[in-house]
Amino acid sequence: MIHFEKELAKIKAGEIESKSLTFKVKKQQFLLKDFQFHKEDLRHLRRSWKSVFDAGFHLEIRNAIQTDKIQIDLDAISQRVDETVESTDARFNTLQSEYFELGSRLGRKLHQQWQEKADELCLWLESIEKERRMVQLETISNPEILQQELENITVLHEEISEHEDALEKLQEAAKCLLSLSNDVVPNVLQLRKTTATILQRFQRLHQGASEEKRKLERTNVQEEDLKDS
Repeated sequence: MIHFEKELAKIKAGEIESKSLTFKVKKQQFLLKDFQFHKEDLRHLRRSWKSVFDAGFHLEIRNAIQTDKIQIDLDAISQRVDETVESTDARFNTLQSEYFELGSRLGRKLHQQWQEKADELCLWLESIEKERRMVQLETISNPEILQQELENITVLHEEISEHEDALEKLQEAAKCLLSLSNDVVPNVLQLRKTTATILQRFQRLHQGASEEKRKLERTNVQEEDLKDS
């Protein structure tokens, strides 16, 4: 329990940091499962103590002590062990509750972080999608406009690359949240749907931008060939 108390303190110490929330939630889940696994050790300790100090065996020990005239206070020993077991049990339950409470707090913070990232990505996607639709409606015949569009599509590719990290973190946070209990994630279906929709829109944008870039590059080569001719 000393180990688990130290690990709990470490997570709590950095709880306000939002950069590694997913890692902290995963670590809390792992530690809680490992901690609960040791609950059987506590049950075994209690059963062992009761079997040692049951009525019949207790009487045999008393008789042996009286025969050999050994000065041992069995009642004091029994009381001390009982107190130790009860204290350990209480300490275990308290620590388990603290792990549950920490998990709920971290889960709610991670859900809030996921929502913020989802909103940011949706806004960015909407602005880019609107911009690309406007460009596609235009017929590019002017070489200067063609060059400008090539520059624009290159910038778009850079923007897409910059947002790949945010998308990856959104997916990672969603996966982590889906492993938690329903009281942490208010709407699991909405979480799945929103994450999947953002991923599809991102992939569609990436594919469309790549196709448009290839098309513009081909057009540019054709224009250069016409100039040479």
